[in-house]
Amino acid sequence: MSDSLESNDIQFRRHPRARRYLLRVDIGGKVMVTLPRWGTKKEAMKFVEEQRDWIKDQRRERTESGNADPWSFGTQILWRGELCSLMEGSLHNCPTVILGEHEFRIADRGMDLRRPIEASLRLIAQNELPVRTKVLAKTHGIEICRVSVRGQSTRWGSCSAKGTISLNWRLVQVPEEVRDYVILHELMHRREMNHSGKFWALVESVCPEYREYDQWLDDHVSLIGL
Repeated sequence: MSDSLESNDIQFRRHPRARRYLLRVDIGGKVMVTLPRWGTKKEAMKFVEEQRDWIKDQRRERTESGNADPWSFGTQILWRGELCSLMEGSLHNCPTVILGEHEFRIADRGMDLRRPIEASLRLIAQNELPVRTKVLAKTHGIEICRVSVRGQSTRWGSCSAKGTISLNWRLVQVPEEVRDYVILHELMHRREMNHSGKFWALVESVCPEYREYDQWLDDHVSLIGL
């Protein structure tokens, strides 16, 4: 699927109750833009351009999920650093999937469990990762602008020059100490925006075992899907 945005890849629709511009990427990669009543197509296109990286991530996820093996009860996935089986459950007569300490509702026991489970894990990540990042930033006296949780396909995280930390939602699948290493790695970029010897010395000062954690990520990347 191409990362370029052609006019025929974008569909606009106006909704009288929409309060802001909204974006959605459908299963085929088409970008659906909802305009508020007062919105203009020019402003909508500006919004689309600002969200180009997000759109690219969403398109890549659609492609990967379409080619990925389906998940069912008994499938093992990494969760908090351990291989856990997706177990069948029931809550108020509704089918559920049990993963570790969590239980997620699903529409049908026979469905591919990958999409609802990954959506649930992403929600957990959105609740946990920004909080943990702010705690570590405060601990080490580092100022950040904001924390975003995304679905990057080739990296665990990034740090912008303006202080935005972006983290991969799949970090909820790794051990907590490895998750913290990735966060600290990005936080150290607030002091050194490169991968020089000085940068790695900063990383080692806050995470002496970083080489071990880096190796863990390399060894388990195929189990996580990155």
